[in-house]
Amino acid sequence: MIPINIDPNMFSIGPMLITWHGFFSAVGLGVGLWLTANMVAAASKTVTADDVYSIALWAVPGGIVGARLLYVLENAYLFANNPLGMFAINEGGISIYGAVIGGTLAGAIYCSRSHKPLAMLADRAMIGLLLGQGIGRIGDIINGEHHGREAFDFPFSVVYTHPNTLGERGLPVHLAVGYELVYDLVFAWLLTVSQAAQLMTDAILGFTQLLDMVDESQLPEAQRRRQAQHARGANCRRLFAKKSAHINYPRLDAAGCRLKFQCALYFLLAHCV
Repeated sequence: MIPINIDPNMFSIGPMLITWHGFFSAVGLGVGLWLTANMVAAASKTVTADDVYSIALWAVPGGIVGARLLYVLENAYLFANNPLGMFAINEGGISIYGAVIGGTLAGAIYCSRSHKPLAMLADRAMIGLLLGQGIGRIGDIINGEHHGREAFDFPFSVVYTHPNTLGERGLPVHLAVGYELVYDLVFAWLLTVSQAAQLMTDAILGFTQLLDMVDESQLPEAQRRRQAQHARGANCRRLFAKKSAHINYPRLDAAGCRLKFQCALYFLLAHCV
């Protein structure tokens, strides 16, 4: 059993309260955006880091609007007597599903209007999104606002003890958002490895094709070498196809795959934890 005795509030500046949740959300957003911009700039000659930041000017507000809108739809009864309360986002109440959907749609609209390669950008953005969300979940762990199921006999259960906690004070529970933090980091790593494997395979095949361009077709030894190079290239393709069959490498539907993975995980945690 792991005790968590941390005040969810860091400090206040006048009427503004700075919380661990808000702090790590901002850090996660910045790190995820920085990583995405650098990955895109390294992978593309036509899309720059500045283009990624321009997309973020659409995607981030779209994510905020989507997060709030879905929360309001899911909890409409809370606003039945106070419809204007749905605009009081400073009082809390957002949905991560809405953030992913809203941010993805807004980013896709910008890419369509500016003729940017959506598939390539989505491939890289998914890694930045996973890493950023994992960092943001640190704030959720401190706050305790996502209540897990009771876990009296589980050795890694947590107990929130601070008077200001948003968790279930004194009750051992599963750290559901901690499980998701691990999931976010693992999938970010898997997607990074799968993209690195794709780049390495492309480089090997490109080098093989370059060797094939050497005009030594009249020499028997050169012909044998070329046949061996073709065989190695075919083996590389088969090997990568076999390996990638076990990895959900994101392509045209990267954003959809990311959303499906997360929805499946949340469903599992909601019913099993």
